[in-house]
Parts: sequence; structure tokens; C-alpha cells
Amino acid sequence: GALQQYQAVLELEPNNALAANNASAMLLRLKRPGAVEMAERAIKAAPTSPDAYDTLSQSLAAEKQWPRAIEAQRKVIALVPAAPPVLKLKLAKLLIQAGNKSEAETELKALQALGGRFDHQAEVDELLKQL
Repeated sequence: GALQQYQAVLELEPNNALAANNASAMLLRLKRPGAVEMAERAIKAAPTSPDAYDTLSQSLAAEKQWPRAIEAQRKVIALVPAAPPVLKLKLAKLLIQAGNKSEAETELKALQALGGRFDHQAEVDELLKQL
């Protein structure tokens, strides 16, 4: 139902970035085609939206388009002042999936250095062990 509502909004307001981003997220969640295109539509409407780039990154990753997914995640980090470490953890995971272990290790070690200031240390440690 939510996807249909977002699509209805987009029929009335074709450049509604929020509706396009949310529709992309729904398509991704439902594993339906079109998530990448919808996220790109959101970015076209709001080229500095970190949320739209994050959705694009996830959508590209679902299609195993690793280089583009990594590029989109890096854009998210660049757009968010003082980017939360969880965004860098997402980047590290994409780098691992793409087979770029050395860059992933660099990102993970930087997260590990945060110690107790980052709540996902167990996950970081586990990912480093897997490398």
C-alpha cells in the first residue's frame, strides 16, 4: 500500500524527492525491480540528499553493482558533516563485498580506533577477523 501511495504522489509531483526516495526504499524492501532508477530520480530532484544517495547505494548493492554502490556510499559520507561511523561501516561492508579487502581493512581499523565511542565494535572486530 505504501508503494502505491508514493507512486500516486509522484504522478502528481514528479520531482518529489522524498516520495521517489521512499518508493525506491519500498521497491528495494519488496525486492522489486526499479529501485535504482527511482533512487536516481530522487537524486535528480535533490542532488545533495544523503538519504537518496544512501538508498541508491543499497539499491546498487542489491544488484551487485559494487563500484557504483561504493561511490554512492562515499557520496553519503561526503554530504553528511561529521558522518556517523555507521555510514563508514556500511562502506566497509560494501568494500568487502566488492573484494576490496585492503580498503575495507583501512575503514574498519579507523572504526576500531573509536573504541567505546562506536557501539558496533563487535561487528567491526568480526569483520576484521574475516578479512
